[in-house]
Amino acid sequence: MLDWSTKVWREIVPKENEPAPWERTYHVAELKYPYLVVFGGEGLADLDDLWVFDFRSERWAEVKMEKEAVRPCARRFHSSCLIGNEFFVIAGCHSKYRCLSDMYSLDLSPLLAGGEMGELRWVERKLKGASFLSRWGHSSAVFDGKIYVFAGRFSNDLNDLLVIDVSNNSLRGLKIGSSSDQPKPRRRHCAGFVGSCMVAFGGFNGEYFNDLFYINVFELNAKPETAGDDCLRKHVGRQEHSDELVMTKEGEAFPIHRALISRYFKFSSDFSSFMAAINGRFSRGELV
Repeated sequence: MLDWSTKVWREIVPKENEPAPWERTYHVAELKYPYLVVFGGEGLADLDDLWVFDFRSERWAEVKMEKEAVRPCARRFHSSCLIGNEFFVIAGCHSKYRCLSDMYSLDLSPLLAGGEMGELRWVERKLKGASFLSRWGHSSAVFDGKIYVFAGRFSNDLNDLLVIDVSNNSLRGLKIGSSSDQPKPRRRHCAGFVGSCMVAFGGFNGEYFNDLFYINVFELNAKPETAGDDCLRKHVGRQEHSDELVMTKEGEAFPIHRALISRYFKFSSDFSSFMAAINGRFSRGELV
């Protein structure tokens, strides 16, 4: 564990006779304080065990479930992410690189409410279009309640971008610009979000990469509706969806996404009219 104030690492060693995970690699872990949740990976074989580390007591505990209970199969090179209190495990491979195309979720609410692990249950998310998800060594990250999956390997290395809507278990591919602008196909990279931009670093496809790419998924998801449609209204005035501020003459700052302005509003007067229709706080000519 790294103390950011001192920049000093400290190894947390389980006490004698205390439970602890076996040695492993290619696993996943997500932090939902005060717990670290770890699933799967590869040790002497592929693993399907689930462990929880409590930072307050600095102890491990294995989450044991009945044999017939729904659960992800043993795997490695999968990905994971958190949406609210739900822990998601996505695809991966097992045995001799046999690809998986499944997704499971685990509601951590019982654990967070009272430290109760006996009530934790896996749920298989049967995705529409799941065949496109078959891969390992990919990355996944969350923006606006959706999971974005980038690259990985099936029979060949990939550089596609998928989006999973967990509210209806749908999966679809996103169309990206010309191939010259895209990262090379790769696996075993890392990725995350900065605002609405997914950032990917490094990876491998026979050669090692140290490149850094980003893509604005807000622009990919935008559709050419008219300026008054509800799909646009939800992106106005919300800090998490903005990368720019516009100012009224009274000096009030209003968050907005520059991609929305450039895509939908050719003139500033068009944007002023839209803002007036949204909430009456702007009128023509009030933007500076």
